[in-house]
Amino acid sequence: MDALFEIQDLRHRFPGFELAIDHFSLAPGSIVGLIGPNGAGKSTWIRILMGMIRADAGRVRLLGHPMPERETEAKRRVGFLSEDLSLYEALPVGWHLDFVRRFSPDWDPSYAAELLRRFRLDPAALVGTLSRGTRVKLQLLLALAKRPVLLLLDEPTSGLDPVVRAEFLEELMQLVVEEERGVLFSSHITTDVERCADRIVFLNQGRIVADEGREEMIDRWRVVRFTAPATFDPPERCDVVRTERQGPIWQLTLRGFSPSTEGELRRAGAGEIVMQRLSLEEIFLASLRQTESGSVAATF
Repeated sequence: MDALFEIQDLRHRFPGFELAIDHFSLAPGSIVGLIGPNGAGKSTWIRILMGMIRADAGRVRLLGHPMPERETEAKRRVGFLSEDLSLYEALPVGWHLDFVRRFSPDWDPSYAAELLRRFRLDPAALVGTLSRGTRVKLQLLLALAKRPVLLLLDEPTSGLDPVVRAEFLEELMQLVVEEERGVLFSSHITTDVERCADRIVFLNQGRIVADEGREEMIDRWRVVRFTAPATFDPPERCDVVRTERQGPIWQLTLRGFSPSTEGELRRAGAGEIVMQRLSLEEIFLASLRQTESGSVAATF
């Protein structure tokens, strides 16, 4: 299988909003982090993949099957986890395992038992007595014990404390390292995505505004401070997305940094150059600003 899922010319409309994805695919062995503000279309995208929403137009294939026409076959090997996924509070952990097992032909009982120990889950404990973090661990167990080829995770770490989030992300990374599986992981917590994803997608107003390998994305963004005359003109190759100036002090946010950037700035008249990397959150915010308003010039 070349792609775990593939989207072509996807369109889905709500009043005042349209999700539009011309093409997207996910290869095995990859964790894709899907980042976007609330209302960007992240949950809609994942729910279309799961057959929970039917797109207005376009083609969706999940594990080689057309969706939603063949969703029963496709979803057998897909694990899904969402922050609003419900569990039965009055029933114990063990009941949930038995229930999901009945509908999962590839259920792995030994792996389920291993995850019970690893997540420190008591089969006799009522779900209503579990903390938010422990419930998410149970949901992850239910998804993983199906031995899915693909995991679709919609804001799974929302509301979790840092320790539980770290454990959750470690499990995700281990899953992909051990076997040729894939993960699409939506979140507004950019530090989580930066930690575990090897490919980053920025979604805004229903459109993909960036899609790149994590290391490549972080490597080509910089904030540069230097002195230069008011007539300074930055090299075009730097791809400046924000310009700030106070007298002779300049600050540029660059999307096109390369090993030759410092030399090019010096030849253009810059001096006392200081460069700083950006976090993924800073890159995301800068990308949104540029997408919505173009390059920004300001004084400070």
